[in-house]
Amino acid sequence: MTTVQDVTKAPPPSEVWRRQDAAMHASGVDACPAGWPRPRVHGLPWITPVLDGVVYWTQIHGGRLLRCQQAHLCQVCGERLPERMLVLADLDGELVTDAGVHHRCALLALTVCEGLSPHLLLAEMTLADVRHEGRPLPDPLPDRWLRWDLAPHAVASAARVGTLEASRLLKLSAHRHSLGAEQKEQETE
Repeated sequence: MTTVQDVTKAPPPSEVWRRQDAAMHASGVDACPAGWPRPRVHGLPWITPVLDGVVYWTQIHGGRLLRCQQAHLCQVCGERLPERMLVLADLDGELVTDAGVHHRCALLALTVCEGLSPHLLLAEMTLADVRHEGRPLPDPLPDRWLRWDLAPHAVASAARVGTLEASRLLKLSAHRHSLGAEQKEQETE
C-alpha cells in the first residue's frame, strides 16, 4: 500500500532519494519506474521519491531530475523527449520543475496534480529556449542540475493554463485517445 507523506516528519529530500536508490539496488525493484502508463498512484511522476511505500509529493528525486536534464528525459514518465517538449512555468517564466514533459504527460499532470495552478504558463519549446541565470544552457551540461527559466520570446508565446491556446498545445482530443487505461481511470477518480 502506498501512502502520502506527512511533510512535518519527512526526512531531507536528498536522504529520501538516496535511500530510495539504495533500496532499489538492494531489491532490484524500482518503486517508481520509468515508462508509460504511469504507476496507478495518482499518475506518479518519475522524479517523485517513493520510499517504503510512502510517496514524498513535496520532494524531487535530485538524481532523476539531473538525468532528465542531461539525457533529455520527461520528468513524468522518464522516457526520452522529442526535440520539442512542453514545460510548465510561472508567469515570470521560471519553470515549475527544471525539465520538460511530453504532451500526454503534461495532460496527466494538469489533470491529477492539485498543486499545479491555473496561474501557470504552458510552453512548447526546445532546449535552445531554456535559460539558466538569463543565459543559454551550457554545452555540455554540467554534472549538477541547473535552475531553468524560459527565454523572453518563449514566455511571450506561452499559453496560460486553462485557456483554449493551452488546450491546443496539449492536443486534448488526440491525446485523450492515447492515454493508457490506468490513466483514464485516474482521470475519473
